[in-house]
Amino acid sequence: MLHTISKIDSEKQIAYLESTNARNISFYESFGFKVLGEVSAGDSPAIYPMLRQAKS
Repeated sequence: MLHTISKIDSEKQIAYLESTNARNISFYESFGFKVLGEVSAGDSPAIYPMLRQAKS
């Protein structure tokens, strides 16, 4: 994860991911990701889209 975050930052890019496990949110937040919301459809598990802005 750190290698990918470093590469994203060096290229001044944003990062996006989706988690289907709410327990993982704090892990991703520790790398600067922010939850954009919660997406639910029928009986499927909730999806948590997350975005991280590039750091300089």
